[in-house]
Amino acid sequence: MITLTPAAAQQLHAAMEDADTQADGLALRLAAKVDENGAIEFGMGFDEQRQGDIAFDDKGVDMLVGEPSRELLQGTVLDYVEIEAGRHGFVLRPEEEAQACAPAAPTTGGCGSGGCSRCGGA
Repeated sequence: MITLTPAAAQQLHAAMEDADTQADGLALRLAAKVDENGAIEFGMGFDEQRQGDIAFDDKGVDMLVGEPSRELLQGTVLDYVEIEAGRHGFVLRPEEEAQACAPAAPTTGGCGSGGCSRCGGA
């Protein structure tokens, strides 16, 4: 369904351990929709499992995806990257783009910085 990069998993584990998060016993819900321009928007947050959810685990992070988001999220990779200097965030990419932006790719202004033109990291 969805895979996590090591950077995303590390950031999510840190968020789950944060006392302010109150994520104890909850899973990470990922959701997606197509906006009016045809672009896919995604959101995430800690939530309880609901009827019809797909529940799965990757790198020790329990995740949930509801029926309306399944097709849009199938085969995607959640990453945590530097979007611009000093600003980090989560990006969701098709698996093929994430593989193109693997650590072996150049990092000067490249994928590791979130600025990879192949990735749409911004």
